[in-house]
Amino acid sequence: MTLRQHLTVLASTILLSSVVLIGTQTPAANLVSVSVDVLEPKDRTVIGLTKQNFKVLEDGVEQTITAFREQGNGYEISYTSTNTSKDGKWRTIRVNLVDLPAGLPALRVRAKQGYYADKPQ
Repeated sequence: MTLRQHLTVLASTILLSSVVLIGTQTPAANLVSVSVDVLEPKDRTVIGLTKQNFKVLEDGVEQTITAFREQGNGYEISYTSTNTSKDGKWRTIRVNLVDLPAGLPALRVRAKQGYYADKPQ
C-alpha cells in the first residue's frame, strides 16, 4: 500500500468512527475497524467483493459487520465487538472469505491479527 492509500484508510477510519460514535448512545469503546486486503496468488489486489463475502471472527466468535467499504485497493470493515470485557487482554481477529463468485483463483486475506481490549478504569 502506498503512503497515500494508508492516509486515506486512516482518514476514513476516523470519519467512520465519528459517525458510529454520533449514532450511538453508549461510547463506541467496542468498535473495531479492520483494514483488509484480498490478494490473488501473484499478490494482485482483488476488488469488487461485498460485505456478504466476508466473515469476521473475534476470539473464534462470529461478529456482525456494521460498516463495510471498498477503500482503494482494499476494504474497511467495522464491527462492534460482542466481548464487552475491559480486561486489557489480546483479542484475536480472523477475517475469512465466504460465498465467493465462481471462477476466482485461491485468494488470501491480509488484515490485522488482533488488538488489546481497553483496560478497566
